[in-house]
Amino acid sequence: MRHSRLGLISVPILLIGACSDISQANSAEPDRGDPENTLKTLGLRKSGWVYVLESESAFHSKVNDARVLYQTWMKASARFYQQEQEAQAILDLTAQSNLLNQNLAELHRQRASGVAYGGRRAGQFRRMQNQLLNSQANELQANLNQIHQRLNQLKKNAPKPKEKKEVEEEASRTRTAAHDPVVELGTLADSIHEKYHELHQSKELEAALASLSRSQDTKFKLGPSREHSADLKILQKLKHELGITRPDRSRSSRAGARSTSKAKPQA
Repeated sequence: MRHSRLGLISVPILLIGACSDISQANSAEPDRGDPENTLKTLGLRKSGWVYVLESESAFHSKVNDARVLYQTWMKASARFYQQEQEAQAILDLTAQSNLLNQNLAELHRQRASGVAYGGRRAGQFRRMQNQLLNSQANELQANLNQIHQRLNQLKKNAPKPKEKKEVEEEASRTRTAAHDPVVELGTLADSIHEKYHELHQSKELEAALASLSRSQDTKFKLGPSREHSADLKILQKLKHELGITRPDRSRSSRAGARSTSKAKPQA
């Protein structure tokens, strides 16, 4: 009789222990019915009434870094471009100087020979010839003086070969430093776009957003955010300025969707 009582007492104790273990296990597991937890497991965070991918933050930070590198390249490129312009100006002005010297020498020859405009050597016509030739020679000489003044200034400020090479190398180095991160951003932009495309097809996400909207009386939606759209525009500008022609799948797919939707009524 004593044995049976002990047996009866031990059964509830075992049941209580088992229930306690089950309760602890349930508390350790995430509540799969919680819409906010569902959105978090999908890599989304709340931004106002829009749920956006966490990777948008990293993308935004990298876009800002790329802009800084781009501006550094632009400054180095401007110095290189100015250097090239001044070098070309020296060549152009030298060519103009040579041509003016040739014309001036020809005027002096005509005035000395006295054969210009019929070659008459005396009288009023000869004086008119000399006046015309002198006027032309003076004009050419004034232009030549201006050219020489500009040439001397450019040559005085022209960089030495070592300095010129340093400017060229700096422009090349900063361009590479700006170019590669922008290419990587293009890949990241495609990845984010594809992830959003997948999420827009997710029934689980649709149900979670609908549940949140009902419980909080707010119409929640899936991103991308306006900030991300602005970052994409900056990325396109950087790609254009750097001459990157790699196709952007996020842009091409949106364009394709628009063209498809316009083509449907014609089918």
